[in-house]
Amino acid sequence: MVQYKSSILAIIGKSCLCLFWCQCFLLNHLLCWHLHLFTCTPHGKFELHLTSS
Repeated sequence: MVQYKSSILAIIGKSCLCLFWCQCFLLNHLLCWHLHLFTCTPHGKFELHLTSS
């Protein structure tokens, strides 16, 4: 139970970090998505699809 809770917090922490980077580089959307891609998820193809939209 404790391990489960800590892994949820780790996921939430990663999402917050990603949002923080996106806000910091809001003027540069490509850089924002680039950081989002490498900071948040290993699923490059899915995030790359978001980048082009």
